[in-house]
Amino acid sequence: MDYKITAKLFETTYANVFNWVKKYKEKGEDGLGDKRGCRKDDEKVDEVTLLKRQLKQKEYELEMVQLELKLS
Repeated sequence: MDYKITAKLFETTYANVFNWVKKYKEKGEDGLGDKRGCRKDDEKVDEVTLLKRQLKQKEYELEMVQLELKLS
């Protein structure tokens, strides 16, 4: 994977892409989550909020697949 191309595609820096890949290799998808702030346990979150989170995750996964297809 070319970090420069990926950085341009996502309008970010080479360093950000490098760090994303490093975190993904170390901890998988869980390593890419936003760690800022305090999140409630899923049990305490209402269904709409939970569904919104799941939708964002699926959108991210789709974006990654599309990126892989562009780069291959």
